[in-house]
Amino acid sequence: MGLIIIASELSQIQTWVSLNNAEIKKIKAEKRHITWLVNKNKNTPYWLSGQHPTIAIRLTKHPTVKALCDQLNSALISTSANITGKQPPKNSLILRRVFRNIVDYIVPGHCFKNTSVSTIKNIKTGEVLR
Repeated sequence: MGLIIIASELSQIQTWVSLNNAEIKKIKAEKRHITWLVNKNKNTPYWLSGQHPTIAIRLTKHPTVKALCDQLNSALISTSANITGKQPPKNSLILRRVFRNIVDYIVPGHCFKNTSVSTIKNIKTGEVLR
């Protein structure tokens, strides 16, 4: 199992990926929330990609997450507030109640309304995995 890496700029993840110019253009031009499976390089730690030859990346469009990445000048691991088999929290009050004993800190802010999970797509083949 690998993790999803989110960043505000591709430069924040270049240490771990191998992208050609066409792939860079495709990622930057995408308007939707797409998580791309791209080739990893030799610098990618196992805990980030698992046994896969690819790594999952997404350029975030969320203003709070983008600001966090910009401020840190770093990519982040994408997490989910969806617990398997349960409804996702609909607001921050429910989120805090569900996760108060699980996580150390919840960043204040708002989620995009009416958005579904991101599509996961292989950049080489175009195959949609989710």
